[in-house]
Amino acid sequence: MDEKVLDDLLSWTKFMYECGNYGMCVSLFKYYKEIVAVDTERPINKDTISTLWGQLASNILSKETKVASELILETYDKLEKAEKAEAAQQKMPMREVLLQRTWWLHWALYAVFNIEEEPDPKQATPAQTQEYRDAESRREKVLDFFITEKSLSIISLSCPHLFRYVGACLILNKRLKLVLFDTVKVLQHECGSYSDPITRFLLVLYTDMDFDEAQRELQKCKLVCKGDYFLSSHWVEFEENARLLIFERYCRIHQCININMIAEKLNMAPEEAELWIVKLIQSAKLDARIDSEKSRVVMSKAPPSVYQQVIEKTKNLSFRSTMTLANLEKSANDRAEMRPGM
Repeated sequence: MDEKVLDDLLSWTKFMYECGNYGMCVSLFKYYKEIVAVDTERPINKDTISTLWGQLASNILSKETKVASELILETYDKLEKAEKAEAAQQKMPMREVLLQRTWWLHWALYAVFNIEEEPDPKQATPAQTQEYRDAESRREKVLDFFITEKSLSIISLSCPHLFRYVGACLILNKRLKLVLFDTVKVLQHECGSYSDPITRFLLVLYTDMDFDEAQRELQKCKLVCKGDYFLSSHWVEFEENARLLIFERYCRIHQCININMIAEKLNMAPEEAELWIVKLIQSAKLDARIDSEKSRVVMSKAPPSVYQQVIEKTKNLSFRSTMTLANLEKSANDRAEMRPGM
């Protein structure tokens, strides 16, 4: 294929984009991808990724959310391959890969916070139900990539403002509880470079265990979420999940909990708080009961599982072993230097 033809096609597509004809751009990018797909040995370089960004922007502006989320995953895969190819001294330098990864983290927000409404099981067709499941699967994959250790490192280096969305992901997605504590430690380490009510809410709740301050930060989170493009439609779920985190954290250190006090900390009426706690105990299957006469919640203290204790004890074993070895080597070198005649 003549490269000049491809360059002219991309130039015309760019012109259509600048004119605001995003539907035409989507069609032109489809033709471009069909043409270059024939060349299986085509190297992944800056121009290859740039066409994906253009296609992604065109689909987002055309409200083609399904294709956009697929392109976000495809771009991530291309960047992974480009990073491996760089080690083999191919065309895309590592500095460019890191820059493109930074851009990917920004584009990923469209997939992470674009939650489609679940169709009514009674009225939805099997095709609609499967389409919804596929969309959720794609969103969860993007979310998993967004909070990896590599992504957090890039956010720390080049775009710390994205820690707001890292914190929001931890609150909005209950399945991220397994990585919540470790990610909060990262937020604590980076609080000097970026801080807002969302990150501070997590820090005061999980590092300071200051429940009054957590409630105050939660009230500030409302202003942040309402004014944020990606979070404005998630405030109701955000507040509900944040209250759940406060309640669960409080339950970990108290066996008997006064409902009036919980209502005050969650900014709810006592009757509303009692009903909310009852529903929470039922849905989360907590080992607790309501003592209505004394207006309190009584928690049953379950001993930690042996499995969890082993995980906690061995979590940093590799790091501690490395540090011990380094200290032993340093001590051996110091003793050698102190020997006479050395």
